[in-house]
Amino acid sequence: MSIVRCPGCARRISSLAQACPHCGYSKTGAQVDPEVLMMRQLRNLRYRARMLTYMAMLFTMLGFLMWWFQNGGFNQLPGQLSSIFIAIGVVGYLIARAWLFRINTQIKKNR
Repeated sequence: MSIVRCPGCARRISSLAQACPHCGYSKTGAQVDPEVLMMRQLRNLRYRARMLTYMAMLFTMLGFLMWWFQNGGFNQLPGQLSSIFIAIGVVGYLIARAWLFRINTQIKKNR
């Protein structure tokens, strides 16, 4: 078993795979069910949206930690850099959660 490039989409797949899990290209000529392929793509998008929410939470926590260590606590207003990190984190989190909600409704609709 080795990792090869799919002729259909050029992504890496197992040499033992009968069909590409990304694009549905089949070595035998049989096509993968389009609904199964769409569900795989939606699950991949859901994974990316979840990772984006985690990154946004990380930015928010970094902003608060910078605020804490720069000022010796939360008794003063945050600096410019920590405010930027907090703002990017909060906005990114809201966008990622809205995207995740949309993906989850599409998954529920297609079941």
